[in-house]
Amino acid sequence: MRNTNIKSTGRIKRTLASLLATAMLMTTAASIAASADNTQTVNSMSTTQALQQKKDINKLENLGIDTLLGALQDFVPGGFTISPMIKMFANSLLGESNELTLDDVNVKLDDLFSKIDKLNDDLRDSMENITALQNFDTFDLKTFNSQIKEILSQIQTIRKLNISDDEKYARIAALINNNSNWAESGNVFVTFSSLTQSLNRASLTKKGDIFTIIYDHFAKSEMFSGAALDKAKPIADLIMADYFSGYYALIQCLSAQLKVCNMPSENKGKIDQKYLSRVTDDQEIITKKIEEITEAIFGEKALNVKRNANDDSSDGIKKKYDDFVNTDRMALINKGSCNIRLSKELTVTDHSDVPDIDPDRDNVTRDTPIEKSTSYFNDNIATKMGLDTDNIKAIASFINGKGITLRQFLKNSGFNVDNIPQNANILTGGAYNDIASIKHASVVYGSIMYHTYYKGINIDSADTSEKEITLYNTGCHAFGLKAWSYIESGNVVTFNKA
Repeated sequence: MRNTNIKSTGRIKRTLASLLATAMLMTTAASIAASADNTQTVNSMSTTQALQQKKDINKLENLGIDTLLGALQDFVPGGFTISPMIKMFANSLLGESNELTLDDVNVKLDDLFSKIDKLNDDLRDSMENITALQNFDTFDLKTFNSQIKEILSQIQTIRKLNISDDEKYARIAALINNNSNWAESGNVFVTFSSLTQSLNRASLTKKGDIFTIIYDHFAKSEMFSGAALDKAKPIADLIMADYFSGYYALIQCLSAQLKVCNMPSENKGKIDQKYLSRVTDDQEIITKKIEEITEAIFGEKALNVKRNANDDSSDGIKKKYDDFVNTDRMALINKGSCNIRLSKELTVTDHSDVPDIDPDRDNVTRDTPIEKSTSYFNDNIATKMGLDTDNIKAIASFINGKGITLRQFLKNSGFNVDNIPQNANILTGGAYNDIASIKHASVVYGSIMYHTYYKGINIDSADTSEKEITLYNTGCHAFGLKAWSYIESGNVVTFNKA
């Protein structure tokens, strides 16, 4: 008896966790819907903004979402402890005075599907062109989308029929047939399972889930992770929208099955047998199916279980999608060749920070200022470069000929460049001088001149080629009539690693 109680308690916790996961899922719908409207950078959108397009939403008295999902509460011991949470969730979507009804949810899901339809052709064509997705069958996604749209359409139709609530529950429950059909070819649960497997392992040749593979594909043509993410996200959103909308539709049908399963015999006797016969009559089987599809999307943690103590990978599709969406946008990826996380803040060093040494004033040799400025620059500025020369040149080459400056490109990539002085130079390497160079350290119009240089790229020039920048200038007249030593004006910019 002791073991039975423990098992029952665990099942209660997992079922309640499934309910919470269902509520959490609808919050994600807002950002997905936003992405369907804008396939570029997706801004955050509150759930209320996404789901409430009208201030006055008709409150429907029967088969509201509280009522339908309440079936899960009614027949699970302790289920009422979660009721305030679900009600609070509904209120957060539509306001404290409104109940979130099936009609509200399905109308919004229909709107979501209409937006998805506008993107389907182009996005699925894009997916089919990603050669790494050998293990992902877009047919599963199209089939699942079609099956779920039909279920949601039928739910709306049933809800409006002039029949009893019990009959409505039975007809909604019958949409997925009973458990004897769930493993048959073509059944929506089979499609869901097949789709889940291919989402988790989308490639035969590369490790990673569908979102990782899609991101890696676009990373091959971008310099920074944010740009790759922006190109990959519409496809990821399309997949996730189909997937979680399907999950939600199935939860509605399974909730209805649970409701019918626990109806008194006299209530069942009033239901049309052709629908009743298609409803699972075992509560345990229904609950297990709820847990199964909840675990697929939310992972083991959603059910408070651990199937394999040595396996930390069972996070569920939503966790993998969230990890993808939260990809660090500031990483240099250089067309997939690296992944260097950078700070959005750049360091600006004024040339005047380099110590100014006057040979006459400080009683040193004429070449001392050059040697000192060179060593200071290399020890205090060049050593703090967050990116090496090759990667900086690769960024410059990437935008060369595109008619934009480095400042514009870096700003578009998320860097804070607003406070960088005009015509500052992105540092591409250390300092050097011409003391030993016959070409430069020579008499010019009766003067001997020495210089300290570094190489950089002007942040505000459309010409992104590397240039030699003068840092320090010192010299004297060959006949001793005049001497000078000064720092050239300018600013040098360096990247910082995160």
